[in-house]
Amino acid sequence: MPHRRAAFAVFIAIFLFALPAAAAEKLVGGDVPPDFVGVDAEGREVRISDSRGKVVALVFWASWCGRCRAELPLLEKLQVGMGREHLHVIGVNFKESTRDYRRLRRALKYTMTLTHDPDGVIGEAYNVNGIPHLVLIDRAGKIAYINVGFNDETTPPKLVQQFNELLNEKPPG
Repeated sequence: MPHRRAAFAVFIAIFLFALPAAAAEKLVGGDVPPDFVGVDAEGREVRISDSRGKVVALVFWASWCGRCRAELPLLEKLQVGMGREHLHVIGVNFKESTRDYRRLRRALKYTMTLTHDPDGVIGEAYNVNGIPHLVLIDRAGKIAYINVGFNDETTPPKLVQQFNELLNEKPPG
């Protein structure tokens, strides 16, 4: 019996030390992001890899977030202005009920792709700790820029600059 207790203690120690190490991994520029980002309104899986060759703007948002409500229309204007052939904007509704998400999706009438992350699993893979949380992904499928929060004066010009730089890059080979 003592060896079982010792083995269990070793297991617990390994488990406890492994958790912080896994949680500490942060996505940074140049990383390949997690591929799956939800299911769209038609029930199709949305994957970053399906947009290879385009710039992807992935934003985590919620209806109660005032800064999100300021950023989403800007991203929608960029989606419409730049076109789906160059830019794919994906809005991931973060930790809201399915009922609220469906109501919002119908009300917004956006051309951007909307998905839902009711339990925060997708957000966790992207290290989302605050919203809006925007991840720009270059044409090669690598993270180019991450921005958390939104400031009416500084964020829009910074985002437009980032989009222009990424859209001016040559598509991968």
